[in-house]
Amino acid sequence: MGYIATYFAVRVADIATEGLDDREAHYAELLRVAGLELSGESTHKNMLTDTAFFGLLEYVADKFEKGYTIAIRVGSTMQCDDYGAFGLAFKTARDLSGSFQRVERYGKVVTSIANYTIVQGQQSTFMAVKKDANSRLGLLLTNELAVAAATSLCREVSLHLFAPEAVHFSHPSPPDPSLHEHYFQCPVYFGSDRDGLEIANDMLFSGNRLGDQAISAFFDTHLDSELTELADESRIAQRIAKQITQALSEGVPSISKIAQQLGMSSRTLQRRLADEGLVYQKLIDETRRDLAVRLLKKNEYSLVEIAFLTGYAEQSTFTRAFKRWHGQTPTGFRRSLHQV
Repeated sequence: MGYIATYFAVRVADIATEGLDDREAHYAELLRVAGLELSGESTHKNMLTDTAFFGLLEYVADKFEKGYTIAIRVGSTMQCDDYGAFGLAFKTARDLSGSFQRVERYGKVVTSIANYTIVQGQQSTFMAVKKDANSRLGLLLTNELAVAAATSLCREVSLHLFAPEAVHFSHPSPPDPSLHEHYFQCPVYFGSDRDGLEIANDMLFSGNRLGDQAISAFFDTHLDSELTELADESRIAQRIAKQITQALSEGVPSISKIAQQLGMSSRTLQRRLADEGLVYQKLIDETRRDLAVRLLKKNEYSLVEIAFLTGYAEQSTFTRAFKRWHGQTPTGFRRSLHQV
């Protein structure tokens, strides 16, 4: 199962409901379709499943007037600052070639779908959206959004007025392609055998406004760390455990609170857990057990503090739980760590 940052879904809801009567109700409706809470935090680190995002785009395309334009309308609004460190790395690369090298390398910090690969040619270079066996409309619209967003970022950062040489989409032409032709300012080929944009090499290597090798290298290091963190958190269980650990000092968190922190609804989180054969209460117990062991290995924490940090109001309750987990008391466990 793939993922995409939740702020893309929030942007879809924003753009799709512009100018509508009763906009708040329509906005809330779209967030529900995506499985997001209305008050959920939306950042480039909160992720949504690809199927949920595909479903959202398909819903807008089917239910909203001129919904088929949602992908290009969203993509055309994207700016580097929307993408966190990833966007800053794109902006500070020496030229567009360096920008797309970072897209190719670090794209997974914002999504595992619609990532790019660079196909270098003698006169031009094709920035190809990686192919996927899935042919559902939501994926095709996501690819269109990615190409539109890439064009927007290039126009933001390039020293020169940017326009692709050509744009290719594998899906059929919409009823009215004039918006696409006006936006890209180049030939747009629908029903193609590929998705992506062709850029003249002269444009590709002409330089970025804020190109700075030292700053770009700094963001590369940051993004390397994000990729490592993302790999560690690729499974939903690990992401949930991290949120539980942070919340335990305030008591055992409800599944609705953890879902909100992850930018999804309780129902969506329960479905994700079921998909992996997981039970929320068991994750609570495992997280408490692992956290207790980590804290006991650090002598600076008293047993009262460890009980508090693992979500127990009383030390005696923590002690009974720990003995059930490990067959010995916390004091005995800590003492055994120092035995030669």
